[in-house]
Amino acid sequence: MHAVEFKINGIGSNPYCMVTNNTKIVYDDQSIERKKAKSSLNEIGYIDVVGLKKLLKKIREMVELPLEQPQSFITTGVKPSHDILLIGPPGTGKVLMVRAVANETGTFFFLINGSDIMSKSTNEAYSSLKIFSYHCHR
Repeated sequence: MHAVEFKINGIGSNPYCMVTNNTKIVYDDQSIERKKAKSSLNEIGYIDVVGLKKLLKKIREMVELPLEQPQSFITTGVKPSHDILLIGPPGTGKVLMVRAVANETGTFFFLINGSDIMSKSTNEAYSSLKIFSYHCHR
């Protein structure tokens, strides 16, 4: 078995989908150049996030509000969140959502996969997270 990259162009009438071993994929014989596909990641916006309205609204509040109204946070003494951790099974839209928020707000995001921090000991995992955090805050 080997990995195959693909782009989903539609999911029918369902509000969301999950790609599993039983998913039927119809190939329409329209290849996308890898370079073109990667560059289109920067074009992802809120309109591309489907079926996760409540979660997207919450994340937008956490990211956009401090950017648009920083004085409100200073006045009230409330510290805005600088980190967002999304956990869930593969293919549920976590990365798509974060890319959309980053592109729409002009902010930076740093993708960390679970396998990047999995290790033999808790100390090693903690050290990995600390290193990732350091790079994000630079």
